[in-house]
Amino acid sequence: MLEVSLKKSYSPFHLNMSFEADKGITSILGPSGCGKSLTLQALAGIAKPDEGRIVMNGQTWFDSHERVFWKPQQRQVGFLFQNYALFPHLTVSQNIAYGLKGLPKSTVSERVNTWLKTIRLEGFEKRYPSQLSGGQSQRVALARSMITEPQLLLLDEPFSALDQQIRGSLEEDLLRVIGSEFHGVVLFVTHNIEEAYRVSDKILLFNDGKVIQSGERRDVLRIPQSKKAAEIVGCENVFPVTSSKEIGNDTEVESVGHFLQVSRTKISRPVYIGIRSYDVLLTKSKDASFNCLEGTVVQIVEGVNNYSFTISTGGLEVKVEDFMKGSKTNWELGDDCFLTFPKDKLICMEE
Repeated sequence: MLEVSLKKSYSPFHLNMSFEADKGITSILGPSGCGKSLTLQALAGIAKPDEGRIVMNGQTWFDSHERVFWKPQQRQVGFLFQNYALFPHLTVSQNIAYGLKGLPKSTVSERVNTWLKTIRLEGFEKRYPSQLSGGQSQRVALARSMITEPQLLLLDEPFSALDQQIRGSLEEDLLRVIGSEFHGVVLFVTHNIEEAYRVSDKILLFNDGKVIQSGERRDVLRIPQSKKAAEIVGCENVFPVTSSKEIGNDTEVESVGHFLQVSRTKISRPVYIGIRSYDVLLTKSKDASFNCLEGTVVQIVEGVNNYSFTISTGGLEVKVEDFMKGSKTNWELGDDCFLTFPKDKLICMEE
């Protein structure tokens, strides 16, 4: 169990956050400059917080009140950087073994050989980083970060510099290796929502130096609790709520003059409502007695597997995603249409 409470200032930026992470992979998702990498550096002992406390499995690594600060080499932390950070003058085997100083040569050799098999790079042990592909370099960096058997593994956007095909392969390798070889806490920093969902058990949403939401991956990505959280997890449609009232088992909200019914949630007085673009129904005729608005098609964008529409409807611009690709869309700019917002797909937000 990792327990974190940190404060760190680099004017005008202020990091001020608290969170816990248990065994398994926890993804950290947030915009650039929100404090993701700085948090990892503080956990690794590279950056010293101004205030707070870091406790890993009962060991206090940092406590500003008790004046405790463990140096990086005292903490059992593996750190995988975005740029791999391999030593160019060392071979693959030497890079992997770098953190095993002080152990018998036979032990080092045995561990390195085991990891070469694990990352599927047998026969590459005498090569140098300049002779490796990006994917191979990342595998070497992963082995180096894990061969010391750390309690905490920090992954700082490890796949961002790789193309899509290699990234997918490495995601599979990561899950395979962590599932079989690692039983500690993993923090995985990423900008990619799909990637975060695929690899992680839980997700932390960072914004402006704070944790704004945390929980199981499905809950965080499907039910953002605030407008900013919705933006981070890719909920394209977020509208202000001017009034709300309970009607039977539902809540009726008013947004820019439109009245919509939302399935009752724990949030009794929402400030915003949201809906994902692929949950909005786009039709040529009105097919619902409520939550159906008339609009006009103002933009059509063709993607590889989908069409994206922007619909203007009485003061709102609504994004709609149609994944039924295969032929030319039946819609044209200027077409009249109807939008239906299923009440169980609308998300209520407190801020």
